[in-house]
Amino acid sequence: MTNDGGCFRPFLDVVFFPVRFFAGALKTCYFSKMRFSLLLLILVTAFSLPVYAQSGTGYDWYSGNSYYWNTDSRGKTTVHGFDTKTGSYWNATIEPDGDMRGYDSNYNPWSYDSRTGYYYNFGTGENCIGKGYVRTCYWGGVLNGPGGRGNQ
Repeated sequence: MTNDGGCFRPFLDVVFFPVRFFAGALKTCYFSKMRFSLLLLILVTAFSLPVYAQSGTGYDWYSGNSYYWNTDSRGKTTVHGFDTKTGSYWNATIEPDGDMRGYDSNYNPWSYDSRTGYYYNFGTGENCIGKGYVRTCYWGGVLNGPGGRGNQ
């Protein structure tokens, strides 16, 4: 077989026309089986690599909280925050399904179930049920209605 410059074509085809590449790659040039195997190995490796984690920082001017967040390759997000008004730290873990748990600025553990909208703070006893406007919260046995502490 002669090398008429067509050996480079399968590499262009894989980028632009994968079907034509797989159908014609083995017929194009003398070393095409080796190149095809190498290219296939590169493609399989490239598409099997895990998604890289993402992270960032932010600041909420209203509350005075600065925070750092990190999302791992499975979709779980961890947030570490600092309240500049009180000088205290807090953290939260957000699961891919929306469930959350963490520690408030007084180091009280809390959890939130995204399916039911149920929130419970194990240190203060505050608990809330529901979502949006119909969310009802109790704190120390006292109902906090719409606009109350638990609905902000």
